[in-house]
Amino acid sequence: MSVTDLQPPVAEPWEADLVAALGRQPAAGDDLVSRLRAVHPDLSVDRVESVLGTREDVMRVEDGWVSLLAVADGAVLTHVLTSEERELGVLTVGGDLDAWARLADSELPLASGGDVRARWALSPDALPRGAGMGLAGPPGWLDDFHADQVLALRLQGGTLTVSALDGLPTPDDGDRERSARLCRHVTEVAAAALADYLAGEPESGPSAFLEDAVTQALYHHPGLLDEPLPPLSTVLRESGLEVRGCLVSVPGLPPDREVDDLDDVEIQALVATHSMLLGLRDNRIPDGERMRFFLTALRIPVVAERLADAVELDPLPHGITAALLEGARDDEQAGALLLAARSAEGRGDYETAERLVTEAADRGPTCMPAVLDAAQYAAARGNGLRADGLLKRAGVSAEDPTRQVLRPLLTLPEGAVSRNRPCPCGSGRKYKACCLPDVAHPLPRRARLAYARLVVHAQRPHLFDNAQRFVSLVSREAFDLALDMAVFETGVIEDYLERRGHLLAADERQLLESWAGTPLSAYEVVSVEPGRSATLRRLPSGDPVVLHDRAFSSDVRPLDVVQARLLWDGERLALLALPLRVHRRRRAALLEVLDGGYVPEEVAAFWGPQRPTRLQNREGHDLVFCQATYRSDAEDAEDAEDAWDRLREHLMEDDDDDRLLMVTELAGDEVLVQGSVRRAGSRWSLETNSVERLRSLQRLFCDVVPDAVLVSESTRPANDVLGDVGAVSSRPTADQSGLVDLPPEEEARLLAEHMARYEEAWLDMELPGLGGRTPRAAVAEGGRAFAELQAMLDDMAWMRREHAGPGGMDPDRLRHLLGIARD
Repeated sequence: MSVTDLQPPVAEPWEADLVAALGRQPAAGDDLVSRLRAVHPDLSVDRVESVLGTREDVMRVEDGWVSLLAVADGAVLTHVLTSEERELGVLTVGGDLDAWARLADSELPLASGGDVRARWALSPDALPRGAGMGLAGPPGWLDDFHADQVLALRLQGGTLTVSALDGLPTPDDGDRERSARLCRHVTEVAAAALADYLAGEPESGPSAFLEDAVTQALYHHPGLLDEPLPPLSTVLRESGLEVRGCLVSVPGLPPDREVDDLDDVEIQALVATHSMLLGLRDNRIPDGERMRFFLTALRIPVVAERLADAVELDPLPHGITAALLEGARDDEQAGALLLAARSAEGRGDYETAERLVTEAADRGPTCMPAVLDAAQYAAARGNGLRADGLLKRAGVSAEDPTRQVLRPLLTLPEGAVSRNRPCPCGSGRKYKACCLPDVAHPLPRRARLAYARLVVHAQRPHLFDNAQRFVSLVSREAFDLALDMAVFETGVIEDYLERRGHLLAADERQLLESWAGTPLSAYEVVSVEPGRSATLRRLPSGDPVVLHDRAFSSDVRPLDVVQARLLWDGERLALLALPLRVHRRRRAALLEVLDGGYVPEEVAAFWGPQRPTRLQNREGHDLVFCQATYRSDAEDAEDAEDAWDRLREHLMEDDDDDRLLMVTELAGDEVLVQGSVRRAGSRWSLETNSVERLRSLQRLFCDVVPDAVLVSESTRPANDVLGDVGAVSSRPTADQSGLVDLPPEEEARLLAEHMARYEEAWLDMELPGLGGRTPRAAVAEGGRAFAELQAMLDDMAWMRREHAGPGGMDPDRLRHLLGIARD
């Protein structure tokens, strides 16, 4: 079978001939038209070029067009499988498999059967967390592999073969040479993309698409990937290239979204200085002109910030920092001092780092990274005035969290004398120059600043990837949670104490030590004194905790559920980080995530984009609680009784004389109740937990009671029944033949009757939230099942309050029917 035998479907018959005419050797558009006109005489070069430009399985090269299937034939790309990818049956594309995703845009046959297709983030189908694109195959195509296995995806004869390797390929000299060739070519492509961007090329970004870079490398270097290399994202990053999702860029270039806010000078300076930094790390001092360029570029804030972060991760040698300081002019000293300070920080010489960065901030008031660093040192030492002044100089808004928590500390501590008065100790010096620095505000007033410093520290270069991992999982509204999790779940407190602990007051250091290991928990608001305090209860069954928090108590009401981390402030438990309000419909899901200790990434993902949850009954139908009301036109009671007897022949009698059950037998003599029919005078009520069951019961009912007239019908998804209110509709719809519009008072009466009947039926429904138990069974069982029932009724009460409207179940009435009191 040849490559051209396995082309994806085409729009017009002549396109198949066009693609079949392509191979690894380039063909110009006019040559292709000449070959095809014998069969397709009306073809034009413009038409052929237009079609080729829309296809993903061809590529334009210098001398014409080639088939990508032919160019990539025999190539293998590798990827490390994750448990989530295996579960979803989708491989994340970004960085490793982009070339195959391009070919799979219109299906790519699998050697094991079926096809693999590219799946985009906008697709309604699931992708692994954080993925923008994936390769989705037929059900079970990844089942033979296990998590952390290295997969090899080889394209051969237009078919993709997936196999497992024993581990990551161990490169020999030949593999290193192939990796170097690949990286050189990709660097050229990325550099060309940046050059086009700076030249103002239309629709050209500063980064290159990986799929283009890799396929061009395969064209120019045949056989380059015929033997497995480590995943491409790893190979390219190790060469210094920036790989972000499906894009690759030259070293030193920020992400595209950041580049949009930079001018050409800033972009060129970032790339050039990053390249020069490699020489500095190798102890190569640049010549006069290059030294001057490097030091001048450090006066650009974005350059100073990025180079400072880079040298903190990989410090410059002492001789290089000394040469930079010696060669710097007065207006360049701040930048040189900043790099020296960050290099000292990276080497663990924290006292030198503080001294140098403080000098940098004083010498260069516009060197923002140095000013911000100096502010953090001042805040750690308890010098709030200096810290706030430096932040203000750096242009930090007064609404910034650090400046907000600094504000109460800007006044003199209680009992202190005026700064310029003689010191009470009798030294003869002014108070501000003598004992004032040793007088501190009470610890609870400093606790919020201590927490804010940890959040800032979590974003330092050596910790940034941990913070970014959580940020990538949560939605924008939960950004503060992501940073909080970075602080408490990745060792930030311990790192801060190692690096800054010597600057802290003893009581503050002990406070931070006590915070380590404090978990996140879910809490229910029990009572509130607005503007004063709120009483919380840890879920599912913790003791009450009183929080004296003016803002929080003004923003919550009883039955609200929040996720929070309560921290000791030196006097009492407090909310030092903003809690997140949890919709009570998601209460049970949150408790499941937090139960018995938790995986931090799972908690973060809980606050990220959510896939819709499908609740289903035993038959696989979507769980939808349905009710249909009929009116019988039977002329007398005897006719109505006859109809009831006829129904009894098809349905099972219940203990209730006025209710019949639709049932089916399962294996092991188990009987499954699928619905019920209840009568009340001339009215009949049919109830089921899926639309499919309702239609089946309606067909049976109408066959047996043909004179019955449909009065109303309502359907309500299970999630709404267990939480939301106001979604039940009892208004007749236009397609319900035989119905007439009802007066509002009649409609309200029918709705009330429906809800009363529904509530009675609900008591005997097997509910997923109760582990398949009925509410009555949960009451009888007691313990955890009963507690969950009480919580479920509280969910309903909360939803009635938050989303007031007709049609919801009444939790107080349900408690009365069950004979229980509120917990």
